[in-house]
Amino acid sequence: MKKVEALLLDLDGTLLDIEVSFFLDTTRSCKPQKEYFEDLSAALSVPPERCLMVGNDVEHDLAASYVGMKTNLVDRRIIQRRSGRVFPDWRGDLEELGRMLELW
Repeated sequence: MKKVEALLLDLDGTLLDIEVSFFLDTTRSCKPQKEYFEDLSAALSVPPERCLMVGNDVEHDLAASYVGMKTNLVDRRIIQRRSGRVFPDWRGDLEELGRMLELW
C-alpha cells in the first residue's frame, strides 16, 4: 500500500493546517491518470487551477497539467520514461521552488 500525501499552501506560501493522504488501494486511479489529480483537487477543496504539482517524474507528475494544475519539475533525479510533449510551468531544485513560493 503506497501512501501519497499532499500539503496545502495558501497563495502567500503559508502552510495551512490541512493534510490529505491518498492510499493507492482506496482511490479510483493513480498518476498519471486525470482522475487522480481531479480527486486530489476535490479532496483538498481547491480547484485544479489553484494547485501546484511538484515532482520529478515527467510522465506521472506533469500529467497534472491535463486538469489545469500548474506543475514544477524538480530537476534532481528526473524520471523520463518516454519522450513526451508535456512541459512544466517551472523547473528547478527545491531551493528555487522555495524562493518562488516566497514571492507568491
